[in-house]
Amino acid sequence: MRKRRESFERTTGQTAVAAIHELSRKSSLELIDWLKANPLAVELLERRPVKIYKGGDGVTISHHDDELLRIEEIFGKNTKPEDYIEGFERYVRENMNSIPALIAVTQKPRELTRKELSELAGLLDEKHYSESMLRAAYGKARNADIAAHIIGFVRQAALGDPLVPYRDRVEAALEKLYNSRDWTKRQRQWLSRIGRALKDKPVADPDPVGARLFC
Repeated sequence: MRKRRESFERTTGQTAVAAIHELSRKSSLELIDWLKANPLAVELLERRPVKIYKGGDGVTISHHDDELLRIEEIFGKNTKPEDYIEGFERYVRENMNSIPALIAVTQKPRELTRKELSELAGLLDEKHYSESMLRAAYGKARNADIAAHIIGFVRQAALGDPLVPYRDRVEAALEKLYNSRDWTKRQRQWLSRIGRALKDKPVADPDPVGARLFC
């Protein structure tokens, strides 16, 4: 639910509540124009969990007893995870030198900003290459839990970087920092805090105040 809400806000630039309030005041022609301009937003609004327990408010599909026939995972327009991954990697390679967000991730990762990362996530969402779908596809194809971040998937597709779980990358970088010099207790505490923050948000915009913490 949270990922869907974030995708909607990236797509429309406003929350679902605000969008619905705005749409309720539009004319029929304005409403049609909005729907044409925001096809992904419509798709996100239409996605809803079906509640199958008694008394739920979901859609009744059948009154017959449930029976599991098979389990299939659908990846975009492709039924096979390998096809989905191939399409993603092809898209990245074809656009890595023309789309600013992809240029930043593949060529200038240290200069990547939160805004560019958000734009990248929104762009890939529109192409049906969300982080959760990529994790599922790579995990299925390689029979492993691939907990990489969207940055890792893009760099792997473009440059062949190994897919390492994002939290493991942060831990390895912290360990390297810890061993690089004799830090004071307070400095180590700040390093630990920065590590926790990076695990939640992989990109931190330059902060001149934070830059003085280790002086």
